[in-house]
Amino acid sequence: MKTISKILSVVLCLSMVIGLFVVGASAAEQTVTLTIPTVSANVEAPTLTTSDGAVTITTDLNGGRNVPIQHTSGQLRIYTDNTLTFTPAAGITLTKIEITTDGSNYQFNDEVDVVGGTLTVNGDNAVITVDAGATSVVCTNHKTTSGKLQLRFKTVTFTYTTGSGSVTPPPATEETTPATEETTPATEATTPVTPPASGDTVTIVSANLGYENGTDVTSVNLGGIATMTLDVGSNSYGNAPKYYDSGAAIRAYTDNIITFTPAAGVTITSIKVTAVAPASGKTYVIDSDVTFVNGSVTVDGNVSTIVPVDGTAAIVLTNTRPSNGQIRMVSIEITYSGEGGSVTPPATEETTPSTEATTPSEPATEATKPSATLAPVAKPVAGTAYKFALVQAKLSKTLYFNGKMDDSGKFFGTTENAAEAVDVYLEAAQGGYYFYFMDGSTKTYLSLEGYLDNNGKQKASVKLTTEATTVFTYSEEAKTFIHTIGDTSFYLGTYGTYNTMSASSTYYITGDKAADVGVSQFVSTFYAPASGSSNTGDTSVISVAAAALVLSVLGGTALILKKKEN
Repeated sequence: MKTISKILSVVLCLSMVIGLFVVGASAAEQTVTLTIPTVSANVEAPTLTTSDGAVTITTDLNGGRNVPIQHTSGQLRIYTDNTLTFTPAAGITLTKIEITTDGSNYQFNDEVDVVGGTLTVNGDNAVITVDAGATSVVCTNHKTTSGKLQLRFKTVTFTYTTGSGSVTPPPATEETTPATEETTPATEATTPVTPPASGDTVTIVSANLGYENGTDVTSVNLGGIATMTLDVGSNSYGNAPKYYDSGAAIRAYTDNIITFTPAAGVTITSIKVTAVAPASGKTYVIDSDVTFVNGSVTVDGNVSTIVPVDGTAAIVLTNTRPSNGQIRMVSIEITYSGEGGSVTPPATEETTPSTEATTPSEPATEATKPSATLAPVAKPVAGTAYKFALVQAKLSKTLYFNGKMDDSGKFFGTTENAAEAVDVYLEAAQGGYYFYFMDGSTKTYLSLEGYLDNNGKQKASVKLTTEATTVFTYSEEAKTFIHTIGDTSFYLGTYGTYNTMSASSTYYITGDKAADVGVSQFVSTFYAPASGSSNTGDTSVISVAAAALVLSVLGGTALILKKKEN
């Protein structure tokens, strides 16, 4: 009996232990619904998060018609070519997404490209069944028919499992409130990466700023050279400065205040404001009805030129035009110079390349720490070590290729620390160059592989290969290196708020989309120590103007940089 009792005890203990393992390993299925919050005025909605922090929705312009917005009617509106990404928190497996939309014309359907899941539609409800192992679900709205340009949805219900049966939500304030740099350019985002040269100009076009019609305008980053802030002032009509589609202008009303503040180390020499052409009996320019602090104005037609009295101080304008008279700004052009020929660069850990490692097989050591500054390379030379990087203005970061794929295995990985970046080389090939780096003693190439998406559209994925398969050629139109697959050309970079490098169509950075470079599209280029000798050599590559464009766009506002050639 004692023996039997011992056996039963052991069996009972084992059963309890096994039961604990089973309970611990079982996935607890949970659901959570995100109702799109109502807002008092339409706002951009870059990030929304479920109440338990399980899933984050990220929206992105992606070269589309309008910026995704959170609407006053409690909807999230996603326009043509806008991208929507559903990302679960760490430890969570997303299995299903149910979306309640606003009417048949605004629902998800076969015009929506879904990556990472399968879409089915039932009336005003859309259901996405998430692919097994998908780390995120990405939806791109390709609606183009009149009246069907938008997706409008009110609620999203997520079904998900967790390995431990619990969710550790991220800090709610970080996820539910758009990051500060998305709405108000951070301090470092208003500081140019390279010193401005005397006489350079930056032009901000109001139509490219991404505002929704009627949106209050409070702050505009002027290409990292200056910040324009707008304030309601003592306007008795209750009118704050707004953006209007009519004339694509920023409107400042009676008693509204406009302030131009230069970035550290920048001297503004003039500000040219182009206004909407006035209607009969109307005046929309900046003229004698505007009072100035630290500035004076001359008017030529609908162009006002402001000259600072003290170029190092902020210029403050108050619209004192009576009867709720308006200033309607179509574009703002700033002419500037660098104070003492230099501008404070970002922190050195952001801009530190290896000073040695010109031989691919030599890893960086403590004795070869990066130098203090990087410079874009005007003319890369085959066989010379560079850093391959981009300025991610949406994140206010410089991101360097780190020689790895990211955690998803789909994109090139990056690091903010140049010391952790690999040295990238150009290797001469027929018609262009291969790009490679040394992974230990193995020469590893940056390669592109073409595929067709569900709509038959040509796409390209990035790969790391030990064979040279991808020839990059320099495109004057795109102002970067490209590789063509079929009838589509691709460049390496990123977009939106992503921090990885991928292959995107040059459609997004050429033609009328060129103004999106540095705003929503970020192009990778070659960098070397500023004191290095890499700015000479092959003439078939990146121009100084293109490099300056990449470096000068910080803070997430649309601009066209006019580089005056010597």
